[in-house]
Amino acid sequence: MFTKIKKIDNYAVFNNFDWNATVRDKVDNIAEFKDINIIYGRNYSGKTTLSRMFRSLEKGKLNEKYPKATFEFGHTGTDRMCHLDVANCSYDIRVYNRDYISENLKLLIDEDGTIQPFAILGESNVEIEKEIAEKEKKLGSETDKTGLKFELKNKADDYVKKKSEKESAESAHDGKLRTKANQSIKTNPIYNDVNYTINKIKADIEKIVKSKIELLNEEDVESKKKLLKEESKDNVLPIPKYNASFSSLYQKAEQLLSDEIKPTKSIQELLNDHLLQEWVRDGIEHHKNKKTRCAFCGAALSEDLWDKLDAHFSKESEILREDLISMVAAINTEKESAKKITSISEEQLYSSYQAKLNSQNKTLRKEIKKYW
Repeated sequence: MFTKIKKIDNYAVFNNFDWNATVRDKVDNIAEFKDINIIYGRNYSGKTTLSRMFRSLEKGKLNEKYPKATFEFGHTGTDRMCHLDVANCSYDIRVYNRDYISENLKLLIDEDGTIQPFAILGESNVEIEKEIAEKEKKLGSETDKTGLKFELKNKADDYVKKKSEKESAESAHDGKLRTKANQSIKTNPIYNDVNYTINKIKADIEKIVKSKIELLNEEDVESKKKLLKEESKDNVLPIPKYNASFSSLYQKAEQLLSDEIKPTKSIQELLNDHLLQEWVRDGIEHHKNKKTRCAFCGAALSEDLWDKLDAHFSKESEILREDLISMVAAINTEKESAKKITSISEEQLYSSYQAKLNSQNKTLRKEIKKYW
């Protein structure tokens, strides 16, 4: 327990105070504190100053009004206890004075003031109070510019500022869109939309962004403008499918050309001269069973002439000849048919498709030429 206030200096009314030299009992012995002590005196005699020294021990820090004050307590313990040791006081001290009232019982001074708790009952409540103090420290204060409250204030101010900037930007942007819709699009005969509004231009922008449409170059722009001016065209009818017969014709020709037909008895002179052989073949058609003399030279036709010619032009070879003639005719027909493959004309399509059509028609003509 405390026994005395040994020294006080530079503390309000106290300067060079020495307890041992000042505080004596009736028989001039050094007096000490008892279990209960009453200190009284006139106003400004130092009562509050004495309480403030004890309150420094309670709060663990010196009074801010007297930064140069020094004091020292006497007590039954062994540790020194002076103004330098207030943060390490081992005694449980409570002081109720004017300072306490102004800090904790503001309601007694100002009707708008508050009352701070001054006693916590129970060990768990002490822990709760400690946790509350930690959280309050973390929360901080806008006035002191500390903690979460100050950070929240900064963020709230920043939010208000950003919101204002956003609204201003949106307003300016809407103004530009409205001008674009009303002046550049609504009145433009190309678009032909007298009801075009800001809502429509916003919808168009959103569609463009989602579709990732690329910016048109000048050539594309002119092409689109030309397309807008074009009149509606009839539907293009499908082109009849062309069934190429080259493969089957090739197989038949290959088979015919591989056949070997030998006459029963050949006339060598005719074999050596194809034109002469064809001339004779035509002559048979004009003379056999029709004439007894040659219509060309007037000579008599011998009776065994037809037997010799029949031996040369056998029935099997004639069949092959006819098949070859038919084959040539089929090939020529296929060639002519390929030449007549129809294609779409430019006039049937809109201008934006005509260039591609021309390219495909050129490719088609090249392939047809290769075919025949």
